[in-house]
Amino acid sequence: AAPLKAMMLALLDLLKPVELEKGQLRLNDWDADRLRALEEDAQGRWEIHGDAGLRALGARLLAAGAPAAVEQPAGLGLQLRPYQLQGLAWLQYLRNHHLAGILADDMGLGKTAQALAHIWAEKQAGRLDRPALVVVPTSLLFNWQQEAARIAPGLHVATWHGPDRAGVDLAGADLVLSTYNLVWRDLRALSARPWHLLILDEAQAVKNAHARAARALRRLDARHRLALTGTPLENHLGELWSLFDLLLPGLLGDARTFARHWRKPIEVNRDGARARLLAARVRPFILRRLKTEVAAELPPLTELVRRVPLVGQQKQLYESVRVAADHMVRRILERDGFNPASLISVLDAMLKLRQVCCDPRLLKGVEMAPHTERAKIEWLREHLPD
Repeated sequence: AAPLKAMMLALLDLLKPVELEKGQLRLNDWDADRLRALEEDAQGRWEIHGDAGLRALGARLLAAGAPAAVEQPAGLGLQLRPYQLQGLAWLQYLRNHHLAGILADDMGLGKTAQALAHIWAEKQAGRLDRPALVVVPTSLLFNWQQEAARIAPGLHVATWHGPDRAGVDLAGADLVLSTYNLVWRDLRALSARPWHLLILDEAQAVKNAHARAARALRRLDARHRLALTGTPLENHLGELWSLFDLLLPGLLGDARTFARHWRKPIEVNRDGARARLLAARVRPFILRRLKTEVAAELPPLTELVRRVPLVGQQKQLYESVRVAADHMVRRILERDGFNPASLISVLDAMLKLRQVCCDPRLLKGVEMAPHTERAKIEWLREHLPD
């Protein structure tokens, strides 16, 4: 009964948002995987007749979950771990079949490395005849520059940023780095040329479909689109729709259809069957691995403790705050005992001590000399590479 119920739910899902036309069911291309899955689940008990291209697309979408293995690209400056090679294989599969997707690995698993390996593989194969455009938050621009130089040193990287960006040679670059703010400000320049690949890093930055950056990105001409984010869904399903509307327009319908057919039944009515159908619909286009799933492939965690002594005025301030906090906490505990209210006072005292250790300027209401010692920051300046 369970397999029959699953098939009937899938059939109802296919039929609900459309109407029959002269007795025939007209489907969107993105329904192809569900159509093929129905055909396989039927195990010969019925036959589905229709466009061969749509059925072939369905087979390709179902195969996206287990793409053929790929080898480490020659010349890559990083040895990819097994799960990263699987991620590269998935990215290559999407490109081979003119699809788009979201690489949603847990933070720290190397989404940037996998994306750079993908770009380098495209160059090695001779397909990078147009630049790849990577759009990032401004705070990550330098990190991408550094990682590109380390992981894919053979790429010619251009950065579209700063007051002199109009002179940047975009045509001669393999990889162009820019920011979400500049995409909409410089849309005329960036939309004037076609791109081989468009990658959106920290793609939750465009989870609002009406944001200027999101609207500008829709107007860019790219053969292949990818999003990198560890949080494809943070608050509501509308964010997921916004991402896929950028990557694969039409996959989830327009905003109104999505709200009626998916968002309201799932978020308001708590329709579990509808939630599973939505998950199945987007599954071919999302790859997510958690640290717990690939822990065996990760290097062992190394913890180094560096004790940095406080000196000068910072040490004197710490001792003053410690004595005052000790007196205050003891007085509160003697008067009120240990309860939620007194716990807040204890935590506040600990916060003040931590602020003094990090940087005395963080402590409110205390005037410090401009050159007051900051032991931790000074230690980092001495030991971090330039």
